Amino acid sequence: PSDLTVTGVDSWKTSCLNNLYGGQIGLDSVLWNRGQGGMRLEGLAKAGAYYNAPHQSSAYSYINTAPFVSPYKTVTINGPANCAFVGEVGLTTVVPLRKNLDLRCGYFGMWLSGLAQPTRQLSGQTLIPTDVDVPSGTLTTNGSVVLQGVSLGLEGRW
Repeated sequence: PSDLTVTGVDSWKTSCLNNLYGGQIGLDSVLWNRGQGGMRLEGLAKAGAYYNAPHQSSAYSYINTAPFVSPYKTVTINGPANCAFVGEVGLTTVVPLRKNLDLRCGYFGMWLSGLAQPTRQLSGQTLIPTDVDVPSGTLTTNGSVVLQGVSLGLEGRW
């Protein structure tokens, strides 16, 4: 504001949502088996292609401490739709505890690409706090992410 006694806070909010529709194909197999109900090692590898219908929404507001109107601008973009890839690998050790109870411990990794990510949307949005500018924006869907983790569980049979 032109009046320097007016103070306030600028606020920016952006969010992304990826809607993935598709499927995976892969292999899940026993890689090593000690035999006779003993310890075994299982592995899996999968790959899939997905139709991604992304959605992105960004908003800007200026909240002031004086009785002035605070401008609020928002832009929402759906699409363009694109193809996303998902790859998954896993390795699990299975240790028999009893005749019908196994302990499972494993590692899984997943790679996703062709995603919309919130941090990649910031430079494509025009949300200027004036009444004459029309908010506009773009949606970038070239993000990738790698997820990994450890699994631990009990497997029971009856």
